[in-house]
Amino acid sequence: MKSTTTATPSAPLVSTGTSPSSDSPPSPTLSPTPALPDHASEALQTRTARLEALRKRLIKSTQANRREIYAEHQRAHADPRDQGRRDRAKRRADILLAREQAREQGKDYERKRFWEYSVEDVETWEAKQDAKLARVEGAKFASHDQWAGKKYHKLTDQMKPDLVAYHEAKAHQQVEATGSETVAPIQHKPSRKAEDKLVHQVQKNIERRETLSREKRSGDDVTYINDKNKRFNKRISQAYDKYTQEIRDSFERGTAL
Repeated sequence: MKSTTTATPSAPLVSTGTSPSSDSPPSPTLSPTPALPDHASEALQTRTARLEALRKRLIKSTQANRREIYAEHQRAHADPRDQGRRDRAKRRADILLAREQAREQGKDYERKRFWEYSVEDVETWEAKQDAKLARVEGAKFASHDQWAGKKYHKLTDQMKPDLVAYHEAKAHQQVEATGSETVAPIQHKPSRKAEDKLVHQVQKNIERRETLSREKRSGDDVTYINDKNKRFNKRISQAYDKYTQEIRDSFERGTAL
């Protein structure tokens, strides 16, 4: 008779680590993140959009400031005469374009242009031409007296009068004349300030003449025949000396081919 054995259930597998004791606290469990309410999510999206818009505005303003700083730097280091040259070139281009358009239309450009002038424009233009002719005629040498008079007026124009002191002295003389029954000669004596101003102007003119004389004496090579030719040669030298300096040095050394 065979004996039957009852199979006992196997114990569960336990990891080889230290078995937890009853005194150790239980391990914390991560709770799921609660979902934000709909109104909080919308507020967050709104703030994010506003922050992004502010960042874009900051970038645009920074770029605009940099462009303005660069333009200001260019204006500060630019020659102010360049703007005048560009304006004159633009006016000449406009005149040439208008003349070409009038020629294509079969019209007289000069006649059309004259109709645009007013009486005031013509009078202003004639006054400018008369002043220009007077300057040209005045620059010509007629006599030593005329030249001395021209020099005198030029120097006196540079010395601006003190009109406040002049009117005060004139008013004081009128008060004395009306309060006195006798006629006395006017005893005018310039102030110390006016004397110093005259002395300073005379010294300035003397220094200027000495400087001009020194410049004439310091020239080594005479490459001109008169003052007009000297000024022309000076302008040519400013433009072309950097290209012809080596050639002139070679000629002076005698090594030029």
